Amino acid sequence: MRLIDADRLESLWLTDEARCGDYTAYHFTESIQKEPSIDAVTVVRCKDCRNHDRTKELKNEVWCPVFGKYGGGFVGKDFYCAWGERKDDAVD
Repeated sequence: MRLIDADRLESLWLTDEARCGDYTAYHFTESIQKEPSIDAVTVVRCKDCRNHDRTKELKNEVWCPVFGKYGGGFVGKDFYCAWGERKDDAVD
């Protein structure tokens, strides 16, 4: 499964008449609207978190002082947790 921007997809189909006829676009967008929505949340990866210590980086791991309180310390750069807070200079 993958998450998509269904509103954007629907607007593309409704405005692009060259892609399909009005009848097909109508049924396509109607089927999108009937699909259930997923309650998804954005996570902060450790490499983008303000908690990780840049002075203790390894090739594929970073030191997390928060995670370290619970017996850990080094975690993968793509790891994430409930305490993650995006740093100001992080780029999506």
